[in-house]
Amino acid sequence: MTRNPLITTMTLGFALSAGCAPGVQGDVSFSEVVPTVGSVSWSADVNEADAAWLSYGLNSADEHTAPLSLDGSATRVLGFKAGYRYQGKVVIEQDGSQTESDVFEFDTEAPPPDFPGTSVQFYDKTNAHDKFLLTTLFASPTVPVILDADGDYVWWYVPENADEVNYSRAALSADNETLYAWTLNIQTPSGNDGPGGGGGDGDMNDETLFGADHAFVSMNWDGSEVTVEKIDDGHHDMVTLPDGGIAYLARDFLPVDLIELEGDRIIERSPDGNTREVWSVWDDFARNEDGAGTAGTGWSHANALDYDEEEDAYYFSSLGLGMIVKIDRPTGTLEWVLGGEESDFVDASSGTTDLFLHQHQFERNGDRMVVFDNGDAVRAANRVLEFELDEQAGTATQVWSYQPEVDIYSFSLGDVARLENGNTLITFSNQGQINEVDPAGELVWQLNFDLGGAVGYLTPLDDLP
Repeated sequence: MTRNPLITTMTLGFALSAGCAPGVQGDVSFSEVVPTVGSVSWSADVNEADAAWLSYGLNSADEHTAPLSLDGSATRVLGFKAGYRYQGKVVIEQDGSQTESDVFEFDTEAPPPDFPGTSVQFYDKTNAHDKFLLTTLFASPTVPVILDADGDYVWWYVPENADEVNYSRAALSADNETLYAWTLNIQTPSGNDGPGGGGGDGDMNDETLFGADHAFVSMNWDGSEVTVEKIDDGHHDMVTLPDGGIAYLARDFLPVDLIELEGDRIIERSPDGNTREVWSVWDDFARNEDGAGTAGTGWSHANALDYDEEEDAYYFSSLGLGMIVKIDRPTGTLEWVLGGEESDFVDASSGTTDLFLHQHQFERNGDRMVVFDNGDAVRAANRVLEFELDEQAGTATQVWSYQPEVDIYSFSLGDVARLENGNTLITFSNQGQINEVDPAGELVWQLNFDLGGAVGYLTPLDDLP
C-alpha cells in the first residue's frame, strides 16, 4: 500500500464519471469541509435495482464495498484514506444479474500539512486490531480525527478555534450521526498568570479565568452542520447517552475560608439543552486538612468520566483524591470508592488503598477495572493495571499489568481500551504513541505520531456508519 506523493490537492466536488459500460455510470464527489467524506451516486439503463454498491480499493476495484441507494441518489461513504488514489466501479444487481461500470480512478485530498505524520509497526499482524480510532490531535492544531489501523487519517474536522483550545475528547452520538469535540480547559488558580489564567482580580467568574477557552463542538459527518457552544465550567471529559444527550465533568466551586475551593460534579445535558446535576464531589467528600490536588488543577481534579448503560451508572476519576468512584445515575448515590484514603477496596495482597497514582482513563469490564496509571515525575513511567474487584469482600486483586520495556511518561491524559480478542489498546497521550498488546503483554501493533504529535482520549470503532 503506497501513498501517492503527487496527490496533495483535489478539486472538491468534482464528479468522476464511471464510464458507459452497459449503461451504468457513477459519480463520486467529496465534502468541501471534510474532504474524505465521499458522496456516491449512480445512473443506469434499468427501471429498478435490487442492490447497488460501490466496489473500490487502492490496488484494485475489488477490495472493499459500500452499499449505495437503490434509486441512484447520493449515498455517503466513509473510511477513505487521505492522500491516496483509488480505483472504483459501481455495481448494480437486478433479477439476479450484476452489471458494473468501467473502472474509474479518484483521488482523496491529503491531510492538512500541519497534521503530524504517522507510522505504524505491526509486530503480529494476524493478531492486531482492524479498528478505526476516534481521538483528537492534542497539539496545534487541536482537532478531532479518525485514523484506521494503518495509521492513515480517514476523517477530521478543523474547528475555527483549533489553535486556541485543547480538545481532549472526541465522541459519537448514540445514533452515530453526530460527532462531538470537547475541550480539556485546564486553568490556573485565580489571580495567576499562565495558560487560561487571567492574572487578574481573583474573580472566580471572570471569563478570562474559567470557561472562556472551552468549546463544545457538534457536527455531522460532512461538516455541513456545525455548532460551537460554550458550556460553563465543563472540562476534561464527556460521554454520550442512549437518549441522545451527553454527560460531562464540570467544576463545582465551594466557599471555604473566604476562598472558593474548586471541586467537580457530573452534569447531564438532554437533547433539548436542559441540564441537571447528577452528583458533586462535595456531596460525599470533605476537604481534609492537607487539601488535595496541585496548583492549577483544583481540589478534586476530575479527569475522566465513563457511563455503563447496563448498570445505568457513572464512573468518575479524581486525580486529586486518587480514586475512581461509581455513581448511580438515577439517584446520584455514591455506590463505592476505589483507591485513595476513603477507598472501599484494599489491595488483596498488601492491604493498601493506594492502588494507582495520578490515574486518568479507565475501563470497567464486569468485575474487572483496567486503569491507565500515569505515575509522577519521579517514577516517570506509565503503566496499565487491571484489578478484579470483589465488592462484598472489599478487595481489589491485581490480575494483570503492562509497562513498556522502555519507559514512556505521559504526564496527563492517557487511555486504555480492552478489545474483544483480549488485546489492550494503550494511549500514551502526550507522547503521541498508541500500543496494542496481547494478554501476555507482548506488543502486536504500535502507532506513533511524528515529533510534537500528541493525542487525547481514544475510542476504538468497529466500523464507520
